[in-house]
Amino acid sequence: MRAVAAVVIAAIAGLGMWGIVAPAAADVPTTPAVEFVAPLCEGTTLDDPTDSSGPVANLASVFGTRLVAYNEGRAVPLYDVFGSNNNNGYPAVCGTRYVAGVGPVSEWMFCTDYFSHVCSGVDEDGNLLGFDGEPIPNMDTLPGANPKLTSDQEKLIAYLVQHGRATYAGTGGFSMNNATRAVADGDSWERAALQILVWCISDPVAPAPTGSEAERAATCEDNMSAATQAEILASIPDDPALTVAGPAAALPVGETAQFTVTTDVFTSPLTVTTGGVAASLTVISGPGVLTGSQLQVSGGDAPVAVVLGVTATGAGVANLDATATPTATSHIGWNQSPGLSADQKPCQVFATFHVADQVVLDGAATATFVTDDGADADAGAGAGGNADAGAEGNAGAGAAGNAGAGAGGTAASAAGGSATSAGAGSGANGSGQGSLAATGSEPVAPVVVMAAFAALLLGAVIARRTRRRLAEVVAE
Repeated sequence: MRAVAAVVIAAIAGLGMWGIVAPAAADVPTTPAVEFVAPLCEGTTLDDPTDSSGPVANLASVFGTRLVAYNEGRAVPLYDVFGSNNNNGYPAVCGTRYVAGVGPVSEWMFCTDYFSHVCSGVDEDGNLLGFDGEPIPNMDTLPGANPKLTSDQEKLIAYLVQHGRATYAGTGGFSMNNATRAVADGDSWERAALQILVWCISDPVAPAPTGSEAERAATCEDNMSAATQAEILASIPDDPALTVAGPAAALPVGETAQFTVTTDVFTSPLTVTTGGVAASLTVISGPGVLTGSQLQVSGGDAPVAVVLGVTATGAGVANLDATATPTATSHIGWNQSPGLSADQKPCQVFATFHVADQVVLDGAATATFVTDDGADADAGAGAGGNADAGAEGNAGAGAAGNAGAGAGGTAASAAGGSATSAGAGSGANGSGQGSLAATGSEPVAPVVVMAAFAALLLGAVIARRTRRRLAEVVAE
């Protein structure tokens, strides 16, 4: 089958041209690196890149001219889709680059010029080699977008590089050893199949194709038709959004708190996690399917809402956090060597999914669960009470109570009263609301002082009655 791929490569090398561009700014190591072995790209390869029979035994080694390029912030090609060192290698190509705060990061680079050379070979000095085996300049990072592509083409390629396709069926030489899916993190053939789909976008087949181009046309129509492309584009928002809203009031333990997750991220699942008090998580309503911590939301252009249920097993605060990594062209880098081979054909422009630079959206909210006696009713309280309360209660608070509460109660409540005090519940930001007097934002009105004094007296009366009942029990 590799011979079949070689036939396809030979067809690729036939024609094509792409302009030369200047390098753009990139992360550069503050302290130049010394020779090292880069991490391998995800997935598996047909050959072992760390045990090559060519001039470089370990193709993940960054040395010589490769090291110079790395220290200049450039992407460094390491090996082709099969894990080999080949001047006429087959893409995608594994490349490594420096990422500030991380170090060397290796990612698959997908070609976006079907008829240009791959340019991924390396010699014993670490030089990048062109199609004819001659050293060529190291890769440049294109400034901004890929000028060859439209905005929609960039979006589609960003989607494919990030997500791949769960199914694939190639025709003739594009069957890629009968690969049934097209993904970057699979094996060599599955990755080669994904490269075919990228070319379906960047280099559509011309009308009335013949030979291998007829097979490529059939493959593109079966896997990446105009209708499929339109469907993918419809699922990619221009300005992705994610919000999470929780309940406004505290709930008794055993009841289910409802959290509303609103988003227009449909191309990849959200990661949803709970924290704080132990709780179970379910989907109550909306177009969402929860598998473990992954929530797949479906929809069209507009944001949709999915209501999740959180049921706590004890009193306390339950947190719900959601994160999303939407498809975006902002985390796609474009790299190309400006070198020309003897046939005057340029090297490919590579699209690289920069994992470290991907857009991450997040949303969070909380819910407070209380027992019948009002325990844990105030998320912002100290031990058993409001953040403003002392051991014997402050203005408007009895011992172990909330603002304006008697023992274990709430504003204007006696012992064991309602658990719905000010600040007991939480909204989208998960924070309780303290009393007006505690914030210092407004002067304390006389009516507030009077109410506080009345509550203090009530608390004292309740405390006295409690001590009297206790004395009677002891006497008996």
